Amino acid sequence: MRSFLLPALLVAGCYEAPTFQPTQMMDHHWSPGGERQAEGPALLHPDDVVFGKMPRRLRVDQLRRSIPMLFDGITWTDAEGNDRFKTMVATLGEADYEERYEDETAPSPLFSKFMDDMAGQVCGKAVTRDGQQADPSQRILAPYPDDVLRNLRFLRLKFHGIHVPEDSTVGLLELRQLYRSVQAETGALDGWNAVCIAMITAPEFMTY
Repeated sequence: MRSFLLPALLVAGCYEAPTFQPTQMMDHHWSPGGERQAEGPALLHPDDVVFGKMPRRLRVDQLRRSIPMLFDGITWTDAEGNDRFKTMVATLGEADYEERYEDETAPSPLFSKFMDDMAGQVCGKAVTRDGQQADPSQRILAPYPDDVLRNLRFLRLKFHGIHVPEDSTVGLLELRQLYRSVQAETGALDGWNAVCIAMITAPEFMTY
């Protein structure tokens, strides 16, 4: 009988469930004042200095191999025709395993100075050869002499590995302005020479 009494009282509305009042409030001790604080970054080691990846320049052996590939066999030489990437290894920071055990890959003013010299010579040789090449498709720097933007897209991909779509001029306008300013003064070949020097001394070519 008792088993049916509680449901009957609930249906009749005669039963009121007991309520319980807490005898002690728990403090919110996780943050001052007992209130949620604004979210922010969590620093596991706040005193540590975090460094990003430092830029590194191309090693001498990388330049020794890549320059002739990009310039159809042309490379940087001295007055006697010796490969300066081989005769200047110590100055350029290549390891000799006697005094230097690792290749130097940090950019430096001295390295930049020699790379300016290299670019001037190599690009000059390429321009001279292009001027003697009747077939534009066989030229090193200017296979599209009548279409400046197309030629710049070709060089951007060749030297920097960056494809610029036909409907974009990203990274090309300053090079076009350089070409036009030099071309107006001394001619098209000198314009491409200036563009070549600018591109192979740029960070997109020299650093990674």
